[in-house]
Amino acid sequence: MRQSSEGKIRPNKALQYPLDADRPTLYPVQHASDHPQPTYASSGLLSFALSQRMKKTIFAVILILGLIGHAFWPAEYQKIKSPDGRFEATAYYHRYKEWLPLSPGQGGDKSGWIKIESLSGENFGDLKVDRISRINEIEWTPGTAEIKLLGTWNLE
Repeated sequence: MRQSSEGKIRPNKALQYPLDADRPTLYPVQHASDHPQPTYASSGLLSFALSQRMKKTIFAVILILGLIGHAFWPAEYQKIKSPDGRFEATAYYHRYKEWLPLSPGQGGDKSGWIKIESLSGENFGDLKVDRISRINEIEWTPGTAEIKLLGTWNLE
């Protein structure tokens, strides 16, 4: 827009029609070096601009969540079968208990739970125990399994 001698503003046709062949363009030429290019992080499905600090933060959060998830994922201690072979008892504990200091021979002193299932996959429930080595104390009788003073499973 230009201002005329009368003080009125009138449009500049060169600016209004920059692609006209007979008029020169009044826009400055910009070089690629004038504009820094963003950095891109590619993650298979999505690509988006992230700063280095943001990338490191996302990596750290994913790593910490993975370690926490691994720590609380159940680990199997031992499996035993019933005398008739129809049922299986499994003792579990949380993996973070592997990192706690114990004396040699005390690996079975971790707290956890014992679960009994039939060989066809039917779950009869689990029982929290103070020591997962109590799996060796299960007394199998027809229709039940029991750990004295802790609990009984009805297997019918």
